[in-house]
Amino acid sequence: MGSASAAPGTARAPVTATATAAVTVTVITPAIRPSPAIVTVPPPPRRLAVASSWLRQEVRSALRRCSVTGRRIPASAAKSAPPPPAAWPPRRPRARGRRRRRARRRRGRVKMNGSGELTAIDTPARSREVVARVAAVRAAIGEHHDLVVDFHGRMSTAMARRLLPLLEPYLPLFVEEAVLPEHSRNLAALAASTSIPLATGERLYSRWDFRDVIGHGIAVAQPDVSHAGGISEVRRIAAMAETYDVSLAPHCPLGPISLASSLQLAFAVPNFLIQEQSVGPHYNQGNDVLDYLVDPEPLTFTGGYARRTDRPGLGVEVDERAVERAAELGHRWRGPIWRHPDGSFAEW
Repeated sequence: MGSASAAPGTARAPVTATATAAVTVTVITPAIRPSPAIVTVPPPPRRLAVASSWLRQEVRSALRRCSVTGRRIPASAAKSAPPPPAAWPPRRPRARGRRRRRARRRRGRVKMNGSGELTAIDTPARSREVVARVAAVRAAIGEHHDLVVDFHGRMSTAMARRLLPLLEPYLPLFVEEAVLPEHSRNLAALAASTSIPLATGERLYSRWDFRDVIGHGIAVAQPDVSHAGGISEVRRIAAMAETYDVSLAPHCPLGPISLASSLQLAFAVPNFLIQEQSVGPHYNQGNDVLDYLVDPEPLTFTGGYARRTDRPGLGVEVDERAVERAAELGHRWRGPIWRHPDGSFAEW
């Protein structure tokens, strides 16, 4: 039996009926294109506090200060990246002390989009836009919170080698999908060129796909239980990753069955890091994950943690009427089509 992750400074929680696992809470922040940032809020040792609203306000304020609210920031803001958080103008000592105490109580993890479309080797101004955005969020959340930057494979290997060292002063927890899975063979050289941990896996679908990246530089494997063969196959991927000291962060922006399945893995594998989920983002309005459950309690999170359920099976019961209503309405969701200035296809 494995164990779930525990807050720093505390013992690991054994997998029992009262164990908990770190999960994510989705919030909306201004980004290059309309898309969610994901904040993960682990509880402090003595007090459970949901910090999603606080982090949402802090990140939005920081992005407004940097004018990072549209597709591009003004040229004046792109000339140079903001300094590391320690160099930002200090507040009054008393207010700063209160802020630090609140930060320690509300430790969390923020996941943000790093960029919009990028060319193979983009301009210095575009590089500084990315750095300015990451610096703004780091300044907003401070040093007591972790920051994850997701590039969705929008960088070429050359662009990643340029950008990742520029992000090192802001100490991301990891960078997700720096390059496309087609270029996974370049991850080892990319990992050697930066101190930032690299993560990938949402577009890898079996042990054989992960065999080519685990042990070649990544720090976090992100298989999706709905895409990579289900619970049994992802457990095998997790076991393979463990032998290379690689953590597991299951990818899951999907529905309640996928999330419940991912949490089964979270409580069972020793190298589990954190669980992604998509309860409450803007693109789920009127059609949220919990709407399909008879009782949402098993997937209700407290202080950024999920409690291990003692219910049978996956621990959730699907509301068949809700599924039937959704089927009657239908849907035809398609990803946006992005283009480079010359009209060629750009990675979304």
